[in-house]
Amino acid sequence: MNDNDVVRVIIEVLSAGYASLGLSDVAIKKSYQPTLHGIPSGRAVFLWKVLAPRYGFPWFRDKFNAPNNNFDTTDGIWRTPTYQLSGLATQDASDVNSLTASDIVEKGADILQSRAAQETFKASSIGIQRIQNVRVAYISDDRDRHEQMANFDFILSYINETPSNTPPISTADGTLQGV
Repeated sequence: MNDNDVVRVIIEVLSAGYASLGLSDVAIKKSYQPTLHGIPSGRAVFLWKVLAPRYGFPWFRDKFNAPNNNFDTTDGIWRTPTYQLSGLATQDASDVNSLTASDIVEKGADILQSRAAQETFKASSIGIQRIQNVRVAYISDDRDRHEQMANFDFILSYINETPSNTPPISTADGTLQGV
């Protein structure tokens, strides 16, 4: 499983979750796109990978494949990447009921902790370990507006497997030597 596989699942979970809350207008984007587009004018959340620590130890599995007369070998390692979800929501001072960036991001945290999200992650062999605190900061955006920006980190876990084939041993030779 590579980064893009994991990001696709996260975006699927967030898209379905925001839609179920009546917030299908929240744009979900990968942060640090290869081209510059500026800050969206509507509500948006941005996803990016923060850390990629190694956890545990590597494991190996060999299974004899009789029709091919070789061994199907799998090397695996647990991965526990940390992702960050940050959000922006341009505020309209005349609408006191509009959602803030913090509201949008906290709803993202709620979505990731939902039963539907757990089932989607599980179907993709991904676990969610923890969602950390929502942080709120204030920035000046590219239109010189003062905006609220909120974010939180969340930790996923999955096994990364690398399959290969190993030919069987056809002969073994040995010698005995005195010491």
